[in-house]
Amino acid sequence: MLGMMIGRVGCFLTGLSDRTYGVATTLPWGVDFGDGIFRHPTQLYEIGFLLLLCIVLRWQSGRLSREGDLFKIFMIAYLAFRFAVDFIKPEFRLVLGLSAIQMACVGGLVYYRKDAIRLMRWMAR
Repeated sequence: MLGMMIGRVGCFLTGLSDRTYGVATTLPWGVDFGDGIFRHPTQLYEIGFLLLLCIVLRWQSGRLSREGDLFKIFMIAYLAFRFAVDFIKPEFRLVLGLSAIQMACVGGLVYYRKDAIRLMRWMAR
């Protein structure tokens, strides 16, 4: 997760050329990446999400009993986050208004669906 956060810092500093920025926003934390348009800093959103997820996973790590559950929680949470955040990115929408990354996230979430249900029930206890 640290490597992903560092990578997102690089994406943020790159500006417009890597196309990881968000759509235009009037929110006070919008960032002008050089084109005069204030945009959602989706790279910073991801850093914040990963930091929070890291804290949650560290807190839950001692409670998990099945091998691989920590990784599965990470994957489910990250795929859900990426699916959601890509709605505020100016990406080409291929099918049903979804980008290629969102379709990959859906595929990953479908793959982990049984684990997601089991882990949500376990966390609700």
